[in-house]
Amino acid sequence: MRQDLPTGTVTFLFTDVEASTRLLGELGAEGYAEALEAHRRVIRGVLSAHGGVEVDTQGDAFFCAFASARDAVTAAAAIRDGLEDGPIRVRIGVHTGEALVADAHYVGLDVHRAARIGAVGHGGQVVLSPSTVSLLEPGAAELVELGEHRLKDLSAPVRLRQLGAGRFPPLKTLHRTNLPVPATPFLGREHELQELVELASGAGTRLLTLTGPGGSGKTRLALQLAAELADGRPGGVFWVPLAPVRDPELVPAEIARSLGVVPEAGLSLEGAIADRLARSTTLLLLDNCEHLVSGVAAAVAPLLAAAPSLLVLATSREPLAIAGEREAPVDPMRPADAVDLFVERARAIRPDFGPDAAVERIVERLDRLPLAVELAAARIRALPPAALLERLDRALPLLTGGRRDAEERQRTLRAAIAWSVDLLDDQERGLLARLGGFAGGARLDAVEAVAGGELDTLESLVAKSLVRVRQDADGEPRYWLLETIREYAIELLEATGDDDSVRASHAHWFTALVADIGPGLRDRRQREALGRIDDELDNVRVALAGATARGECETVAAAAWELVQYWDIRGLFDEAIRVAEESLAACGASPRPDARLHYVLGFFQARIADSEAGASLEQAALRFRDAEDSDGEGLAWAALAFETMIAGRFEPALELAERAVRLTQHGDPWARSWVENVLAMALQEVGRHRQSTAALESALGILERLGDGYNAAILRLNLAENATAAGDYPAAREHLAAGLGEAERLGTRMLVGAARVNRVQIELRAGSYADAAELLVAALRLDLPDQREQMELLLTAAVTSAAHGQSDAAIRCWAAAERAGAGRWLAAPTVRPTVEELLAPLRTTVEPGRFDELWAEGASLEPDAALQTALAIAEELAAANA
Repeated sequence: MRQDLPTGTVTFLFTDVEASTRLLGELGAEGYAEALEAHRRVIRGVLSAHGGVEVDTQGDAFFCAFASARDAVTAAAAIRDGLEDGPIRVRIGVHTGEALVADAHYVGLDVHRAARIGAVGHGGQVVLSPSTVSLLEPGAAELVELGEHRLKDLSAPVRLRQLGAGRFPPLKTLHRTNLPVPATPFLGREHELQELVELASGAGTRLLTLTGPGGSGKTRLALQLAAELADGRPGGVFWVPLAPVRDPELVPAEIARSLGVVPEAGLSLEGAIADRLARSTTLLLLDNCEHLVSGVAAAVAPLLAAAPSLLVLATSREPLAIAGEREAPVDPMRPADAVDLFVERARAIRPDFGPDAAVERIVERLDRLPLAVELAAARIRALPPAALLERLDRALPLLTGGRRDAEERQRTLRAAIAWSVDLLDDQERGLLARLGGFAGGARLDAVEAVAGGELDTLESLVAKSLVRVRQDADGEPRYWLLETIREYAIELLEATGDDDSVRASHAHWFTALVADIGPGLRDRRQREALGRIDDELDNVRVALAGATARGECETVAAAAWELVQYWDIRGLFDEAIRVAEESLAACGASPRPDARLHYVLGFFQARIADSEAGASLEQAALRFRDAEDSDGEGLAWAALAFETMIAGRFEPALELAERAVRLTQHGDPWARSWVENVLAMALQEVGRHRQSTAALESALGILERLGDGYNAAILRLNLAENATAAGDYPAAREHLAAGLGEAERLGTRMLVGAARVNRVQIELRAGSYADAAELLVAALRLDLPDQREQMELLLTAAVTSAAHGQSDAAIRCWAAAERAGAGRWLAAPTVRPTVEELLAPLRTTVEPGRFDELWAEGASLEPDAALQTALAIAEELAAANA
C-alpha cells in the first residue's frame, strides 16, 4: 500500500483536457506534446505547493487526492489560473468522500462520483460537489450555484457549484431525461459497456437491441448505456418501461407518456410522437419488449423512418426483427465481476462478509446471471457460502426442467428462481403468487386488500430479493417484482386456481381507488391526485380491461368519468377513446353509463379532430337528459359548442354554450365553471368582449375556491388574451404571471410554454421591446415538445427581431416558423397584430432577391437548429438592451 495516500475522509480532484483531439490537429504532434508537458508541470507544481498527491495519470488526465477540502479547492483554482494563458484548458471536478484503498489505489463509489463530476464541466471550469462545499468555511471561496444535476452514474440529483464567476455553457449532465435512479450502483461490465457505446455510436446504428434471458442484466446495462450516450442527444434520453404493459396497442401511449407528448388536433398520437422526434436528436430506451414484440416493432419502424437522427435502444429476450436492427447479446457476467456482485450484495446484509472459494463456485453454478447471483446472495444471512453451494448443487439439476426449447441460461435462471421460491414457507409462497396480479407493483394498502399480505411476510420476501421496494412520488413505499419473477409468480397463481378471484379483487380495488381519487383531480388535491394515478396507471389499465371483459359497464363508465381530467392533462387521448369504445360495445341500455362513455368518447375525439366527435357528444347530451343529469348534459353541450367554434360557426356555438349554462346554473360548481369558460370563448369570438371577460372571471372565481389549478391556469391565459386585446397590458401581465406560476407548480409543460410565449407577445403588443427580448431568451431555453408552441416561439422571435430592426434575423425566424407550423395552425390572437405591423412590411421593404434568399435559409432549418439560431439572436438582443 502506498504510504503517501491520504486516508479517512479524502477530497478527490480530477482534471481532463478539453478538446484534446482538436488541439492535436491545431498544434501538431510536436506542439501538442510541448503544451501537454507544460500543463503537467503546472499541475504537479500546484500539487506540491498545496499538499496534493498524484494518484494516477492517464494520458492528459490527472487523478489527485487531498487530505483537506480547502487545500483541494485552492489547488483547483491555482491549476485553472496557471493554465489560463496557454492553449490547454482543463475541466476540473472536486468531490469529498470516504477513501478505500486497494492495491495502492483508491476504490469505491466516491472515486467514481468524483470522476463523473470532473467530466461534466468545460475547459477552465471547476465544479464542486455538495460534500466538498459543506467542508469549506463560509466566504472561503467564490461559488456560483449551478442547480441540481443528474450524473451519468444515474444517481439521484446533486446540487453542484462552480468555483469562480466565469461563464460557461450548460453542464454536460442528464438534464433532459427520465432515466430512473437504480437501487444499486453499476458494477462490472465496464468493458461490455464501452463496446456497446462504440456500437451505438456507429454511423449505421439506428436500433440496437440488447438480448438475453430475463435476469441477465439487460435493463441495468441499457440504462447505463443510455446515460453514456446522453452528450450527443440534445433532444434528450427517455426511458419507456414496458414490463407492466400487456396491450401492444398501448406502446405508442407509453412512448408519448415518457416524452411528454400530447397529440395536437389533426394529428394521431403516432404522428405527434414522430413530429417530436423528427425535430431533435433523441434517444429512446424501450425496456422489456419481449411480450410486446409485434407492437413495439409496429411503433418503432415508422419512427425510425420519420426521425433520421433518432436512436432506439431496446431490451428484449428476442430481437424486434425490423429493418436496420443490430442485436447485441448480453452474455453472463465475467467471473470476477459476478463474484464482486455477490460480495457487494452479501455485504449489504453482513458487512463483515468475506468471499472464499465457494463464492466462485456459486456464481459459476448460476451461470453468472446477475439476478440468480443476487437471489443466492440474499440467503447469506441464513446460509454460509459452503452450505449455500451444497443446496444449489442438489437443487439445480432437479429444477432445470422447464421448457426444453429454452436456452440453458434461461432454464438455469428459472431454476434459481424456483429454488429460491422452494425455500419459502407457505405464507410467503402464497403472497408471492398473488403479487403477480399487480402491474407495476403496489403499495402496502393494496397488497393487504387484494393479496391478503401482511407486512412481516412482505418484508421477508424483500429480504430474500424476490420482492423489490422503491418510493413513489409522494414517498410511500411501492413493492414490485422484476418481470422474470412476476412471470413465475403468475404461473404459481394460476396453479392455485385463485387467479380469477385475485384479478376480480384487483379490478374492484383499483376502480374504487379511481372513484376515491378522481374528485381530487378537480380541486386543491390536484397535484397529489395526478401523482397517485401516475403511480397506479398500469394497475388502473389492468383493472379497466378486466372490468370491461366481464361486462361491468357501470364500473368502467364511473372510472372513465373520473379519469377525464387525468387523461386530458397527460395527453392520453387515444387510450381514453379505446376504453370508451370497448366498454360501449359491451354496455347495455342504462342511460347514465352510456352517456358518460359517449361523453368520454366525444371529448377525446374532439382532441384529435375526429369528425365523429360531434355525433358522440350530441348522443351523450341526449342520454344525460334521459338520465335526468343536467350537469352531464350541460358539459356535453358545452363540449359540442367548442367543437362548433373550431369549425368557425360562432353564433351556433354561442347558442349551445348558453344552453349549457342554463343547465348547469344550479348544479356542480366545477361543471358550471367549465361551461362558463366555453361561453366566454364564444362571446369573445362574436365581439362581446366585456361579457366574455365577466364570464371568465366568474368561472375563475369558482375554480380558485375549488383549487383546480390546471383549469384556473387555462382561464388565466384566456383572461390575459382578453386583456391584451383590450390594451390593458398590466392586467394581462398579472393574469399571465398567475397562470404561469400554477402551470409550473403542476409541471404541465404545454401550459408553461404557452404562458411564456404569450408573455413575450404581450410585451411586443405593449411596445416594450427590451422586455420582450429578455423574456424571449427564457422562453427559448425551455424544452417545448409541442410543435404548435415551437411555431409560436419562432414567430415571436421573428417579431421581436423585427421590432429591434434586425430584418435578416426576422425573416429567417419567420420562415422557420412557417416550416414548423406546416400550415396546420393560425398564430395566436395576441401575436397576429404584431405580425401584420412588424413582419408583413418586410416583404416590400427588403429587396425581393434578398428576402427570398433569407427565407430559403430559414425554411431549410430543422426545428432544433432554428430554435438554437433564435436563441442566439435573442441573447444578442437582450445583451444589447442591458
